Amino acid sequence: MWHFDPRFVPALPEPPKELEKPAYFAGLDLGQAQDFTALAVVERTRGPNSNPNRPDTRKCRFNVRHLHRWPLGTVFSVRRFSLPGDN
Repeated sequence: MWHFDPRFVPALPEPPKELEKPAYFAGLDLGQAQDFTALAVVERTRGPNSNPNRPDTRKCRFNVRHLHRWPLGTVFSVRRFSLPGDN
């Protein structure tokens, strides 16, 4: 007859440590008349610390999530606005 022996059950892997939420950064290069205007959106994610000697060190990964280039000669309008409390 078969019976359960806990000594032969493999150990479960440690659950993944909670990762930090990704951070997003945007960069806009407003080109002059002869240059393109471009927009880039980058996502930064940080993984768990893999170096026990440096607890403050975490590997980062950067992924380009959006990249856009406007055609030459695209005209952009500028609008002035004020925030409450500005004079």
